[in-house]
Amino acid sequence: MIVISNNEKLTQLYSSFGDKLLQHTDVLYSIQYNKKFKPITVQLCPTNKCDLSCSYCSVSNRIKNSEIPFDTIKQGLNDFVKLGAKSLEISGGGNPLLYPEINKIILYAHKLGLEIGIITNSTKPHKYLSQESIKIIKWIRVSLSAIDYHKNYDLNKIPTKKLALSYIINDKTTYENIHDISLISKKYDVKFVRLAADCTGDDSLFVKQKWNRFINSENNSKLFIKEINDNYHAYQHCYVGMIRPYWVPEGVFICSSHVLEALNYNEKYKLCDVKNILDFYQKANYNVSIGKLPYCIDTEKCFHCYYYNNNKILHTVVSDLPDKNFA
Repeated sequence: MIVISNNEKLTQLYSSFGDKLLQHTDVLYSIQYNKKFKPITVQLCPTNKCDLSCSYCSVSNRIKNSEIPFDTIKQGLNDFVKLGAKSLEISGGGNPLLYPEINKIILYAHKLGLEIGIITNSTKPHKYLSQESIKIIKWIRVSLSAIDYHKNYDLNKIPTKKLALSYIINDKTTYENIHDISLISKKYDVKFVRLAADCTGDDSLFVKQKWNRFINSENNSKLFIKEINDNYHAYQHCYVGMIRPYWVPEGVFICSSHVLEALNYNEKYKLCDVKNILDFYQKANYNVSIGKLPYCIDTEKCFHCYYYNNNKILHTVVSDLPDKNFA
């Protein structure tokens, strides 16, 4: 009997590693039989502003003061919902809670019927989020980016059933950091703590081998190491942008990992400006309907394909396999 490890179980539950995509049978059916892709999750980075300067920042070369106007966000959300989007993941970029109208985004997206999650490195999220926003969101993941020098996290006003933590293991990480993270997770009874390698340089398998012993010694079942699929080469073509578009002040891009090539938003991986999102999907799906690729983007320099499993599923579903009924 194969026993699934705790790390594998938490990865399956709380990462975009393909398993969740299989739950969206309506989207997969549309792709296979109608040759029509629909967005599932829209990843929105409303601002590039951040109050931290992490050495491992994946977008350190971005224009740090740019933001998306709120009216543009409203129109973009309207269009994504028309296309079939089900959820909105608000992240960075910078720190999304520094966006002055963050609560308006949450309320507007909620009225459109979108489920909402937030990723932030704020030490006190409740300073920025209204009680109504906290009630609306499905989850919030707090990146403990400041744990190396700041331990006064105040997460009391976030319901434990909505709260999770993450941390990037970097060259300054110590065992004390891991211990502090474990203590914080127990203090707030969080859903999980996702630990990951520095995607700008470190090998996740090496990091896992190096730190597993320390992590296991904490005897904390909430901790798990996210693997970035270092050993997986990117597919020659990527469909991920069709189901999980990445929307930042500079436009809509293929995914959040494309920034690793230049630590910035790279025009080579841009799908369109958000004002053209309806036209983009219409043209992309027309291309699919006549046997072409929805868009042409070179993935040769994709260093880490975090969405490899998702892409593998999409490649299979969009293809007409011979004798497919002999499964």
